[in-house]
Parts: sequence; C-alpha cells; structure tokens
Amino acid sequence: MVSRLPLEIIHEIIRYIDDRRTLASLLLVSRTVHPQAELRFYAKASFLNHGGESLLRRLKTFCEQISASDGRLALCLTSFAVQAAPGQWTLPADVFLLINSILQQCHKLTEVVFDFGSRMGTDWGMFDGARDMRLALRHLSYTTGTYYVRPLIALLEAQPSLERLELPMVHELPLSAKALPALSALHASQRVASQLLPGRPVTHLRITKLYAIAEEFARESLRRIRVFSSSGKFETILGLASHMPALLCLDVGSADSSPLDSTPFIPLFKDTQLRYIRFSGTCFAHDTGSSSHVAMLCFRQIPSLRCIDCEAPQGNYSRWHRGAIWWPITFRPTSLDWRCVAEESRDGEHDSRDISTGDSG
Repeated sequence: MVSRLPLEIIHEIIRYIDDRRTLASLLLVSRTVHPQAELRFYAKASFLNHGGESLLRRLKTFCEQISASDGRLALCLTSFAVQAAPGQWTLPADVFLLINSILQQCHKLTEVVFDFGSRMGTDWGMFDGARDMRLALRHLSYTTGTYYVRPLIALLEAQPSLERLELPMVHELPLSAKALPALSALHASQRVASQLLPGRPVTHLRITKLYAIAEEFARESLRRIRVFSSSGKFETILGLASHMPALLCLDVGSADSSPLDSTPFIPLFKDTQLRYIRFSGTCFAHDTGSSSHVAMLCFRQIPSLRCIDCEAPQGNYSRWHRGAIWWPITFRPTSLDWRCVAEESRDGEHDSRDISTGDSG
C-alpha cells in the first residue's frame, strides 16, 4: 500500500515526524520510504549528557556511519549537538578530533551546539582547519571556556550567514569588521559583546556580566536584552536600557547572587518602546515590598511599560500590569515572555528568537 502512494505524499508525511524511534522504523519499511526517512533521521544528531568514554564510543559509531555512506549521510546532517556529562573535568582528546572530523565532512550543517561546561583548555583540535570547513552556519553555541581562540576566530570569519552566536565563556574575540555581517542574536561576556556589537545588526543581546555602561551597547537596533549584573546596580542596567529607543523587552538577573538595589534611581525614559521587564533569579532579597516598590517606580518613569514579572521568595512569580496587580501562585514565565507585550507590539508577537541558555550567569 505504501509503494502505491505518490512520493509527494510520502515526503509530506515524513516531514512532520520528529520521533527518532518512528523514523528508525520507517527506515525498514520499503525502498520507497527509506531515502526520505534517512534524510529526516540523520538531519539532527544529538549527543547529550554522555560521559567521556560513552561520548567517544557514540561519536566513533556515528563517524563510521557517515564515512561508510560515501558522503550521503554527511549531506543529510543539518544540526549537530554535543553536551558532555556534568561533573567530569577531562575528556579524551579523541572526542574533539572526532568532532573536527564530523565538521570537516558535513557541509550542510546550519546549527552547531557544543557544551563542555567549565573544562578550560580541553578542546584541542576541535576547530583545526576551520577555514577549510565548508559550512554555512546560522546558529553556533559554544558554552565552554577556551584558551585557543584563533581556530574559533578562523571559523567565525568564514561564516557570513551566522545569525545567532552564543559564547558566554569566551573572554576575548577580536574579529575583523567584515566578519558576521548577518549577526542578530548574541550571548556573550561584556568584553566580547563590546567587540562584536559595532557595525552588526544585533537586535537580541544577552550579557553574561555587566560591570558598567559601554557606548557600544547604546544601539538603536536592539529590541531585546537580557542582562546579568555583577555590580548589583539596577540603575546601571536601566541607564543602559534608556539609551535603546527600539528596546521592547528587558530581562534583569544578578550574576553573583547579590540582590539589586531596593530603591534604585530610575531615569525617565523618553521616546522609548520598552513594554516588558522581568526580574529573574536573585534580583531582590526575600522582600516582596521592595520589589513592589521598584515595580511602581518603573511604571512611573517608563510611560510605555505595560508589564513587569518578578520572582517571589518561594520561586513563584508576581506579575504587575499597568493599572492592575496580579499575584499568581504557580506562575512560571518563559524567558522574555513576548506574550506580555503582544497586545501592543505585533513585532514582539511574531519574534521567536531566544538566546537564553539558562537562568544562571
């Protein structure tokens, strides 16, 4: 019966299947179904929370499958993610050599996500030969510390299509002015953000730790920003946001577990579009009154503001709307919830880009 169906119908059915077990079963159905199921099955490869030897074994098996297919499977892969198990400080060097081999073979990759935690200096050989990698990445997430930024720089210099970049633990990234011309979403330290923002159309920014206001951050194009402050100065963050006329959403967190000022100075926002503020993590001490006072000050000084979310002492959230107060018991907002501002901003309603990688800085 399956063989009698038009190929277009078979392709359309398989296109809506995401479950890998179902796709693995489809590989065995018939010669008609196998090619399209194979393209779907090998489009994404995820190696998540595996230990050193387990990760090495799985990557070896995957690399052997790619090599044995004479390049056919290499052209299927579009998304590649590797996350090492937490608590393990070292990984075999062969892990990074295998990752490099996959990057060299799979030219259709558009999304690459690597998370090795705080394993500084363990990524030897992973980006070697980066200029020869014929990739057209749109999303790169590299959540680990590294001493070897030259290969990473070489990779980024050769990615003009990259739109979303996450490098929260890289401390220095001197790129040329022509690199990353399409970059729109950035998650980085303050130093790297100040290096990459000038001359690039970034609209979504997450700063891991903000120490002081930098001129590079006062951008007219920024619409959404997430800031983790190390100074505990809420007025520093609001002073930064007041120089962003296109800003719609502001997410504020404390990077070092110290509460922000309970009675901060809040500048008057003029010619602004800011609709939504979220206080996450440990922004305030366990004092509901201080957060309520700050919320009222924000509404007074920011005429365009419509909604504020604030984390409450027991992990729940309080939500304030202009002209009304709501105290839910089990409210869990998503990171930078655009639904709060959808009623007055259609741009926010249709924008689904997310540069968060967790609530901790």
